[in-house]
Amino acid sequence: MSTVLTVILTMAGLLAPPDSLCPAEAYGDIAPKYRPLAERMACNWYEVPTRGNTFEILTSGMRKYDLLREDIRTARDRIRLEYYRFSDDSLCFVLREDLVDRVREGVSVRLIYDNLINMGVPRRFYKEMRHAGLDVRPFTPASRPLRALGHINNRDHRKIAVFDGSVGYTGGMNLSEEGFSLWTDTHLRMRGPVVTALEGLFEETWTATGGDPDPALTWAEADSAGTVLQLVASHPFPKKRHRYYPLMDSYVSALDSTDSYFYAKSPYFCPPRPVLKAIRDAAARGKDIRLILPLNSDVWFMNAANRSYFRRCIRSGVRIYLDTGIFDHSKVFVTDDYFSAIGTCNLDNRSLIINYEDNVYFYDRGTAAFLKEQFSRQMEHCTEVTYEDIRHWSAFRKMGNALIRIFVLDL
Repeated sequence: MSTVLTVILTMAGLLAPPDSLCPAEAYGDIAPKYRPLAERMACNWYEVPTRGNTFEILTSGMRKYDLLREDIRTARDRIRLEYYRFSDDSLCFVLREDLVDRVREGVSVRLIYDNLINMGVPRRFYKEMRHAGLDVRPFTPASRPLRALGHINNRDHRKIAVFDGSVGYTGGMNLSEEGFSLWTDTHLRMRGPVVTALEGLFEETWTATGGDPDPALTWAEADSAGTVLQLVASHPFPKKRHRYYPLMDSYVSALDSTDSYFYAKSPYFCPPRPVLKAIRDAAARGKDIRLILPLNSDVWFMNAANRSYFRRCIRSGVRIYLDTGIFDHSKVFVTDDYFSAIGTCNLDNRSLIINYEDNVYFYDRGTAAFLKEQFSRQMEHCTEVTYEDIRHWSAFRKMGNALIRIFVLDL
């Protein structure tokens, strides 16, 4: 097969990278209960579960910042970045200069940023990167401007970084001062085949924005003691005709099949109807369903939108906790001491249906135990919302919450 044809088929999702140092698929290593879900979510070659991955769960923005700078400085071949936000604040100026230095040393640097959310960033910030040799592209969900206008609401909410095909990042942290130093968040730094999957997802978006594809990828080396991970992404624009949303399906499936508990946290709680129904039904069956949400959101109207669901959820038996501390931007869930997720996907309609997102799924008891412990510790510093609290809300407040919810669902 010619190299050109290999690249075309690979970027089209029809051909996976060569199975070099690890098996591409690890369905046999997944508990039988979750294998059907893992198979359904694998819509593209890079979404197959892979064994042999290692990772660090990052809950400090400055820890991510320091690691990111170190990985930028030590990259020798290529750097791939796809971020919802790349701000022009003091911390990101340093990152930009680090990237420019690597280009001067012959490293290929490609960056995708969401053009709508970064409208407030001066255009010269990105223009200067291009002049320095970085290949920088704004995200649009279609190749032709008029066609893109019809899908302007489908934003690229991913946060991806890949270095030399061997180290990868994804999770909730943007490239911004808020994400690094002001908020609490959860992110991942990974090694192993899942990094190849992450780079494959980046390449798909890169070619969709008009960029030239890289040569076919090869699977990163697996660690025999590593963990089974699965990268799953949403593609609302190209898959709209099929009406299949893998991230939403994974939440619904995890809730419908939970035997014991389902703990989740998200800064925004405005779920589509199937997810809301799954949450309420699971609680009504007597399962331990708990949600951690911020007391005060970074987006003022989301406070009301979040609360518009409280009455129905609590009446069904869902326990809702409001974090009174630093704003937590994490998107995490864990269920039944085995299945868990960290990624970019919020528990809202926009993330689960509209945006371009990605989650990493863990089929691992150790990770589930760690995340469950993190949830338990955080709940100790939260205030639980009771039905009695909601009964004291004024009729005006309840009506206002409902109206804002309608507005948010249509955003």
